[in-house]
Amino acid sequence: MLDKLRQHPLASANFRRFWLGQLLSIFGTTFSGMAITWLLMSLTDSTLSRGISFTLSMLPNLLFAPLAGSIIDRFSRRLMLIISDLTRIVIDLALVFVLLTGSVTVWHIYAFSLLHALARVFYNPCLIAFVPTLVPREQLPQANSAQDLAMRVAMMVGPVAGGLAYAQLGAAAVIGIDALTLLASALLLSFVRVDENILPKGQRASMREQLSSGWAYVRQNSWIIYQTSAMLLVNMSNIIFSIVWPFILKNQLHFGPEQHGVLESISSMASIVTAILLTGFVLRFSKKQLLILSLAGSGLFTMGLIFSHSLFMVAFFIAAIGITRPPLAVSNNSIYQAAVPAEYMGRVAVFRSFITNSLVPIASLATGAFGDMVSYNTSLFIAGAMLVFAALIVYLKVNVVEMPEEAAQAA
Repeated sequence: MLDKLRQHPLASANFRRFWLGQLLSIFGTTFSGMAITWLLMSLTDSTLSRGISFTLSMLPNLLFAPLAGSIIDRFSRRLMLIISDLTRIVIDLALVFVLLTGSVTVWHIYAFSLLHALARVFYNPCLIAFVPTLVPREQLPQANSAQDLAMRVAMMVGPVAGGLAYAQLGAAAVIGIDALTLLASALLLSFVRVDENILPKGQRASMREQLSSGWAYVRQNSWIIYQTSAMLLVNMSNIIFSIVWPFILKNQLHFGPEQHGVLESISSMASIVTAILLTGFVLRFSKKQLLILSLAGSGLFTMGLIFSHSLFMVAFFIAAIGITRPPLAVSNNSIYQAAVPAEYMGRVAVFRSFITNSLVPIASLATGAFGDMVSYNTSLFIAGAMLVFAALIVYLKVNVVEMPEEAAQAA
């Protein structure tokens, strides 16, 4: 038992700093996200405004993703993560200033969404590409599980704390606290010491050559395209759910931000339990099997909300959806990290980010535009059906041959 604990990624000081930084950063994001959601609904009670906000938050990924992959593979991923944190601090403080002056409008929220998204263009792909530099390849499932656990803990505490803080302190205080969590994340990352194996400038291929070779690698490995397409459906489903759900709570169940935060925390609490147990599940199921089960389960539980007419049933299905989230995220990332050579990791990660977000603006605008015209149950059914179809794609089309350990080390 002690040997296993010593071999866990969290036994590494570098990984602990990275892990704690992500925990604080995600807490701040979910904490402030509750304030942004209810602030926007207080300015305009329309699903269209929320759809526009989501669309703006996705546009930078579509515009800059072709360059992002090559940049991530050319420069320090740790440094890019720090720069992203610091940039978002400035954006947060700008919104705090507007809120304190009492001049906030819906356009300020739109600008906030767009600027935050610009600062995060490299962030998520960098995270995926950075983890394999922190731990040995055989520890990737445990590292991803630990990272997912940090996210679930933050998502359990953040929304309920954000809802309460928004109701008691106002939006400016909530956004200011988010800035402090980003500062803590940047400081912790600054103490992480790893060899990222960045080639000297004179030995690097041109960005055009890197983009070309990265796309050639993806074409030669069609499973990447199919799995990424499945994750596109997941993102679209999540967007539909995220836009409609607050309005279900507000207009159908007549809940406020406090109850919204509590339900979000119930989902995250269920996710935490699953994340803690996830190592055992990984040993019993292949990564592909785990991904299929979590996708199908999430879809069916989402559709189960259609038949929920009491707080107990809503909480039950929200918790069930939360249970499926950690295995979905961990198995999806672990498949890529175990099969893709390190030299292509950044470009493949950005390809994934670009494709999975490519139709999200359309889904956001469509859901926002038609959200007031169709029933909430119709939207929930569409969101659930997308997840079930994604499971079918993975089952039929994703056949992965993991990279041999020798090749991983050579890369």
